[in-house]
Amino acid sequence: MTARQASPWRDWLFAAIRRAVLRYVPRRVAEILAIVFGLWAMLLPLALWVSWTREIFVGVLASGFLSCCMCIVFAIATSSPNAKRGRSEIWRQSQRDFDRLRNINPGKGWREHT
Repeated sequence: MTARQASPWRDWLFAAIRRAVLRYVPRRVAEILAIVFGLWAMLLPLALWVSWTREIFVGVLASGFLSCCMCIVFAIATSSPNAKRGRSEIWRQSQRDFDRLRNINPGKGWREHT
């Protein structure tokens, strides 16, 4: 199996996580929780660096691991199941948007559009 092929187990797991989380938590709240847990995961190295006893170090490490796990769960839950667009499709869409904006008034230069 190559990296580009979709795994049925992964799709099943992601769908189960979406159903479980979004059943009890609204999507907007899940997005905010993903941000909060992600920020704590980003601050984890600093918190580990300044922990002054072994007990605090273990507590911070455990909370950081839990934060990383929860951030991944909420990120999966808030992602769209239909978002399987490839990079080339996104590039083509951005090119179409750029061409459309460029052709608004082709007689003017770029300074006259602002």
